Amino acid sequence: MTDALKPNGPILLVTDLSPRCDRALDRAALLAHQHGLDLIALHVIQTAWLDKVAKPAWRAREQDQQAQAQKRLAQDLGAQPIDIKVMVQSGDPAEVIDQVAREQGCSLIVSGTARDETLGRVLLGGTVQRLTQRATQPVLVVRKRPFKAYEHVLLATDFSAGSAQALSTARQFCGHGSLTLYHALDEVAGIYALDQADSDAPIDRARQSLLDFYRANTGERAPDHLEVIVQAGRAETCLPELCEQGPFDLVVLGTGGSAGLVGRAMGSVAQSLLAELRGDVMVVPAQASH
Repeated sequence: MTDALKPNGPILLVTDLSPRCDRALDRAALLAHQHGLDLIALHVIQTAWLDKVAKPAWRAREQDQQAQAQKRLAQDLGAQPIDIKVMVQSGDPAEVIDQVAREQGCSLIVSGTARDETLGRVLLGGTVQRLTQRATQPVLVVRKRPFKAYEHVLLATDFSAGSAQALSTARQFCGHGSLTLYHALDEVAGIYALDQADSDAPIDRARQSLLDFYRANTGERAPDHLEVIVQAGRAETCLPELCEQGPFDLVVLGTGGSAGLVGRAMGSVAQSLLAELRGDVMVVPAQASH
């Protein structure tokens, strides 16, 4: 891997300290160790600004949770060969996460999926959407227990600048695994007009476009082992079914496209996929920083 493809800046783990976030912790620690990056664990106390003004006791609560977080994370990390910096802050989760990620120069934000915990509901609801819209860092949502590095990565693309950024990020963090490029031919969105005389023509063109997309954005000829998949239909329906059948342990989505797979973008397609996909998902904003 060239220096240009090496991720730089620490990894930011967002945790509510519940057991359900252990998978995100393990994945963040694995990625940090794999790429030689520092790891920061952030616990956000969702406190209204009025509470801070009217109830100064929130400061003592923050200090207490800082100590609890350090103790819990030290126990969870066990003998893993990695240091971790613990931060506890109060405020709006999306704003705090974004601010810390920017100030610390983070290269990746990692979160868990504790649906029945406050942080999990927030992260999988409005906060992920808001965070991805404003953050310059990719956001990795971890669902599966990590036993090893990502080996089978699927990149969903609509050929946009956002997808190009997602490709770059996937190669940075998962460059040693196999990569599959995926595109959904959504006729409703008008990406391609299906040719009734030759129903295979749009799919063949899209497959070639995926290979051209790879070459244009990497400066390299597509390797022989690069797999490309094109499906006719909506990504929200087709992609979850494909991932259930396939070997993929990570799906990467870019945002900021003008049309197509993620062009209708975070408000619909990516949010739907975050809810439907059972594996890990990385959402990469078009302005993601290296």
